[in-house]
Amino acid sequence: MGDPVSLSCFAGNIFDKVFDPIKYLVIYPITALYFCKQNVTKLMAKLDVLAIRERDLQHRVCEAQQRGDEILEEVEQWMSEAHEHISGKRKADVDELIAKAERKYCFGCCPNPKALYDLSEKAKEYAADVDGLMQKVFGGVSYFHFQKQESIVSRDDFVNFKSRNKVLGEIMNALQSPTVDMVGVYGMPGVGKTTLVKEVKRKAEQEKLFDVVVMANVTSSPDLPKLVEEMALGLGMCQLPEGLRSRQVAARINGRLTEKNALVILDDVWEKIDLKKDLGIPGSKQKRLVAGQQNEESSLPHNEEGSLREEPKECKVLLTSRQHKVLLEEMGVQSDNIFHVNKLEDDEAKELFKLRVQDDIESSHRSDVIEIVKRSSGLPLAIEKIAMALRGKDNQQWNSLLPKLKASTDVVRAAIEFSFGQLESKELQQTFLLCCLMGRNASIEDLMEYGTGLKLFPGLNKIEEFRDAALASVKILRDSSLLLNGPTNMQFDMQDADQEVAMSIASRDGEMLSSKDEDAAAVWPDEEAISVKLKWIYLPNADISQLLRELELRSNSEGGYKQVQCPQLTFFHLSNKYPSSETAVPADFFEGMKNLEVLSLTKMHFLSMPQSISLLTKLRTLRLNQSKLGALEGLGEIMGKLKKLQVLNLAGCDITELPMEIACLTMLKLLDMTDCTNLKVISRDILSKLYRLEELKMANSFDQWQFIEQHENQNGNASLAELKNLKKLTTLEVCINDIQMIPEGLFNAERKRYKIFVGDLWRHRYSSSENTKILKLELKAGSSHSSVTKLLKVCEELHLEGLHGVKNVVYQLENEGFQKLRSLYVRNAPGIQFMIDSERLVCSDPFPVLEELVLQNLTKMEKICLKQLIQLQEISLIDCENVEEIVAEEAQVTVREIEEAATKVEPGQEIVAEEAQATIREIEEAATKIELGQVRSLRLEKLPNFISFCQEKNSRVADQEGDRLSSSRCMPLFNEKVVFPMLEELQLTDVKIDRIWNTLATRDSVQKLTKLNIVSCSDLKYLFSSSLANGLVKLLRLRIVGCKSLREIIATDTGPEMGNCFVEFPSLKRLSIINCPELMGFMVKSESTNEADDALPFFDEHVAFPCLESIILYDLRNTKIIWHSQLSPGSFGKLSELKVGNCENLMTIFTKDMLGSIFKSIDTLAIYKCASIEEVFKVGEINFKESVQTPLRNLLINGLPSLKHVWNEDPKEILTFRNMESVVVRNCPNIKSVFPISVAKGLKQLQKLQIESCGVEEIVAMGREGTEAEVKFVFPRLSNLRLAKLESLRYFYSGKHRTLWPELKKLDVFDCGCVDEVEIRNGQGRPDFPVGQPLFYMKEIIPQLEKLSLSKDDIDMIRESRFKRDFFFSIKVLRISHYIGGESAIFPIGFLRKFYDLEKLVLTKCSLEELFPSHGQGEVEEEEQKHFDTQFSRIKTLKLEFITNLKHVWSGDSSNVLSNLETLKVVRGDDLISLWTSTTSFKNLTTLFVAGCHKMENLVSVATVQSLVNVKSMTVRYCYKLTEIVGSQGDLTQDPIIFSSLRYLKLEALIRLACFCSGNFIFDFPNLGQLIVEQCPKLEIFSKRVPKTPRLLQVEGGVLWNMEGCIYWFGGFEPLRVS
Repeated sequence: MGDPVSLSCFAGNIFDKVFDPIKYLVIYPITALYFCKQNVTKLMAKLDVLAIRERDLQHRVCEAQQRGDEILEEVEQWMSEAHEHISGKRKADVDELIAKAERKYCFGCCPNPKALYDLSEKAKEYAADVDGLMQKVFGGVSYFHFQKQESIVSRDDFVNFKSRNKVLGEIMNALQSPTVDMVGVYGMPGVGKTTLVKEVKRKAEQEKLFDVVVMANVTSSPDLPKLVEEMALGLGMCQLPEGLRSRQVAARINGRLTEKNALVILDDVWEKIDLKKDLGIPGSKQKRLVAGQQNEESSLPHNEEGSLREEPKECKVLLTSRQHKVLLEEMGVQSDNIFHVNKLEDDEAKELFKLRVQDDIESSHRSDVIEIVKRSSGLPLAIEKIAMALRGKDNQQWNSLLPKLKASTDVVRAAIEFSFGQLESKELQQTFLLCCLMGRNASIEDLMEYGTGLKLFPGLNKIEEFRDAALASVKILRDSSLLLNGPTNMQFDMQDADQEVAMSIASRDGEMLSSKDEDAAAVWPDEEAISVKLKWIYLPNADISQLLRELELRSNSEGGYKQVQCPQLTFFHLSNKYPSSETAVPADFFEGMKNLEVLSLTKMHFLSMPQSISLLTKLRTLRLNQSKLGALEGLGEIMGKLKKLQVLNLAGCDITELPMEIACLTMLKLLDMTDCTNLKVISRDILSKLYRLEELKMANSFDQWQFIEQHENQNGNASLAELKNLKKLTTLEVCINDIQMIPEGLFNAERKRYKIFVGDLWRHRYSSSENTKILKLELKAGSSHSSVTKLLKVCEELHLEGLHGVKNVVYQLENEGFQKLRSLYVRNAPGIQFMIDSERLVCSDPFPVLEELVLQNLTKMEKICLKQLIQLQEISLIDCENVEEIVAEEAQVTVREIEEAATKVEPGQEIVAEEAQATIREIEEAATKIELGQVRSLRLEKLPNFISFCQEKNSRVADQEGDRLSSSRCMPLFNEKVVFPMLEELQLTDVKIDRIWNTLATRDSVQKLTKLNIVSCSDLKYLFSSSLANGLVKLLRLRIVGCKSLREIIATDTGPEMGNCFVEFPSLKRLSIINCPELMGFMVKSESTNEADDALPFFDEHVAFPCLESIILYDLRNTKIIWHSQLSPGSFGKLSELKVGNCENLMTIFTKDMLGSIFKSIDTLAIYKCASIEEVFKVGEINFKESVQTPLRNLLINGLPSLKHVWNEDPKEILTFRNMESVVVRNCPNIKSVFPISVAKGLKQLQKLQIESCGVEEIVAMGREGTEAEVKFVFPRLSNLRLAKLESLRYFYSGKHRTLWPELKKLDVFDCGCVDEVEIRNGQGRPDFPVGQPLFYMKEIIPQLEKLSLSKDDIDMIRESRFKRDFFFSIKVLRISHYIGGESAIFPIGFLRKFYDLEKLVLTKCSLEELFPSHGQGEVEEEEQKHFDTQFSRIKTLKLEFITNLKHVWSGDSSNVLSNLETLKVVRGDDLISLWTSTTSFKNLTTLFVAGCHKMENLVSVATVQSLVNVKSMTVRYCYKLTEIVGSQGDLTQDPIIFSSLRYLKLEALIRLACFCSGNFIFDFPNLGQLIVEQCPKLEIFSKRVPKTPRLLQVEGGVLWNMEGCIYWFGGFEPLRVS
């Protein structure tokens, strides 16, 4: 018998040979054919969904990048993987398999079964991967790290004089009022406005009143780009994309300010400035309360679905100006919030002088001081200038200055000139003049570069020495009161007086020329003055093209420029106001300036580089920053001839390659290429030849370094090894893609300054902090950090990301510790488990000076030790899902320690339980309490497993035994082992804790706390014990959001002595409690919860708030009563804002007991969606000893279905409401009246009244007693009245009455079903109606109205009545609604002739077939048409909303109607096909807005496009059928289509838009500066021919980057070339 194994193998082979054909020819094809199509179809469907998800996420990423946020690494990874599936390698794999599967065998008859099978399996595999991607949900895509700007406001600048303290207190109170958002300060020049608001800034920061405080100086000629840049830096927005215009930056500032409680201080405002458009400052809250119809709802934290929304942030503005009129009329500050700064009293002036002069002057100069104080007129500026000029001077110098002061009419000028003359050297005087040329908040770094070229620092040789000298010079000038501190330590500022005197001195002998005006040609001197005297030219805001044209006109030579001869000129600074405009500077322009030492050409766009620059052989500083140099030929040849050049600044230039000739600049000491994002080529051996180079700055610039082993390539880029040859290099800022590129020994600890960014994460993310040694390190898998070890030892700011393979930061990165580190940021490091591991710790103090610690997305970290971080001031722990505790030390009481203690017992001796416990206690007591005395800010966010700071002992033992006690989940966040005695700000978000403080915590642990923010801590049961709460003496803000289990804010301490506990919050100003559905009250005593009556007041008599100003209560379903009947005396006495919303069981707001106490200070009351409230003010029988006048100004009521009365009874004269300015009542179906008669008669300050969608029968209730006499209602300030959808309204007042509305300007009344809205009576006077009289009499109100709303019935009445010619002459704005005229309806345009001075016409919810009939049609006769055309020419704005049946706004020969129209807005024209059909001429049309016109295929045709020739702003949105903006329609014109005035173009949500125009036309946009494209998925080409857009720098929205002059859309958009 054969071998069984052999037989089985033989049988198996036979089976395989027989079965394989069956498998491949039968089973595979059947299986493949059955499943393949199904799997591929599923995959493609999922890819479509994934593409939508990826596009949506891309929009969020773009928005985040525009805000300056940093994108989360996990989001970037997700998008990369999604891209692979949608259009990357994985999509290519599937496409390849599909192509194989489509190829058939047997002459095309049989499918390829193997290919089908492979395709099916691959489709199934990729579909599973796509499912995994789709399951990933991102709550946010980015994070924002606020880079703090170091405040250097000196406390010594402000002196506590009585007059100043009074104004300071008033300003601070106004800023802290929740109803004030703009405050103004005015006074004459030199009175101390700037010093005062700087003190406001200091106090606001010190007291943590705002999240951020930003200050900027506006000046008489505001430089908006510099202003917004200054504000952006103040907000920490240090990573804005290049090329943004000031309005674009302002839009991003607006986004940032809406996310924070901010104070913006604008100093020295001279004229109106648009805060939102120009600077990005959000609109006024007060205007939203007074003017908006929907905005009152936005002031509570809920969205349209009623779910939780982030509480709105506040942005307040503090303005200073010389004139009260500017603040009141131009800027719109309310008069009550404008404060005057007076001169100092004589005693204060004398005291200030003595303080500043710092000498004993009582004996020797007593009479002089009296004279000086008299001459200074009480102006602090004059006093300080004189005092600083005399400080430290001898009697002779005193005697030399005093006669000058007495003789001068301007003592400030005389003092400044004296101080200038006392400067110790000519170089220091020149430095002062140069500082004044540079202007406000100028950079010391720029001063250093200029001073180096001008030899202002003699005897020095190194850049670091020059910088120190510049700092020292600025300090001397500050000490001399000639300069001021700037916003940061590396900036300086000055007062206007100093700058004016300096400019006068500089121009006195004709040696200096400067002008801030763009018309530089106006100040350009004649040829003789230039050639003889001129040494310095400083033109920071010039229109270069205009200047060159003017010089050409002055030239005597035909066809070109005459050389400007400036043989004495050593300094020339020219900054272009219009950087996108190409400038043709003549080649020989600089030939007559051969002595130039400093040349600064900023924001230039050269057509060609002037060759004459190469003749400037004495040039030591050349600055070409932010200029367009990328395509210039001969740039290197020119630079290579500047052999004496020491400073070369190319920051922000668009160069793509560093010229080879740079290597010839062997004297170069500083090379700045920061923000040269297009720089891709630096050839080898260029940098290594700059052997004198001391500072190389390349942050956010070139990063294409070669690896060392590739360096032999002669044509390759430079390697970092070349930098090792630069022996004098002390400052290095460089970006490095891969840490493996760094050679050993490149970085040494001796470098004085460095910013090293390693990894590809850091582009556009460099730091703006003032730390001089910054390292940002991305460590990938398999990478070694040995090359940066020396930097880790001495860096001051360290950012770590990735860190693959690193578990222990200290042990694995730098086991000797980070001895100089002040700020540490560790993000997205999945392997990190420890910051400090004490068992492996080499040094005892690894972070001796660390002040700020940010840990984010460290998924494996479980524990953080803070024992060694004794200097820590700020802690942020975000999204570290496995962190369970933050401990005082790595190990405190462990099982191992107990076992070791047991082994010390002598052999044979038993260990009883008591002895063991005693041993354990001894070990526990040995652990010392850790006090983190410097920590001021603590932020814990998204820590689902976090338990506590230092768990309690029993939990630790249980953990180590592997049996976690359930009680570990009940540990407090803080216990007695870790103490934060200086903690000021605490923010907890999504932390799983049920207590914050241990029951043993003392008041000392919270005594410094000023801000407490608790969000989404769903397990939290209460916040404080009653004993601990009494320690919150400095708490200013308390905010609690989304704590689902919270039952009380304060838990009463147990024990018999605690029965009458009382808690006071003496400093609390703002309280917000939102979405806490289980909350029973602020402090609920245990016996109260057992009472039969469960209507517990939210605030009872055991808690007091003497300083509380604002309360927001939202979504508190257990609250039925807000106030206890007997509150603590003085509690809520300063409450000015109360907002209550979505409290479904709340029964009333104020009872009669509360009205006399709480209501004495309330300014704003807002109530929303409280289903059980029947009365707002429960008046009852009030027993006040005297009349109480309430300060209530704003009353907003919305969505109260059970509301029957606002006032349940008439308060009469006992309680008055005479200060009310705005009343809005909406969506209250059961309310029958709004005002009691006594309240209505007292509304003398009312400005706005809106009642809408209510069951109101009468506006003013008659009252029980009734009256037969006529009642007179006078509303002397009411300007805005809206009564809408009041179907039950019958009367204004059911008794005999008369109403007067002398200031009524805007009237909007419609759908008031049971009442005559307006009585016409042909203007013949009022009838004597005892009851049932109409709401208004036209004769009384129409002549004064400026805004009027009419319905179809109103129009019919007007058409049938006769009025005087001037009856409607005051109407400027006319709104017509619900004009439904049937299918053939023509708008009755004839009735508009009665509105002779109409400027704006609004039609809403109308059905019209024709809007403007052709000449001779309709009711307008031919002979009247000319008169109508003249009348309609006054209309500047036309707005159409929700218009049906209308196909064209203008048709036929109706185009002359509204020929002077400036603004056209069309929203929801459902049947609109086009705007006009004829060649309509709108020569004045500047703004065009079209949205929601879903039948429109194009906006205009080529034939009618010339009507848009002067449009400046065009927006087209949500027109789903629109395929092109300009329809070609077969037109063959070859002439360019020029949009000569268009500056702003936005295309949004146009899902079928394929192009701007499909025709073969040339489009020219000479002034287009902003193009925004969003959600236009089919937009693949702008036009067939490249448009001309000379001023367009960037496209917003879907754009990803700008490269080589092209704008690229994601999703395949063809480049729009910027020509």
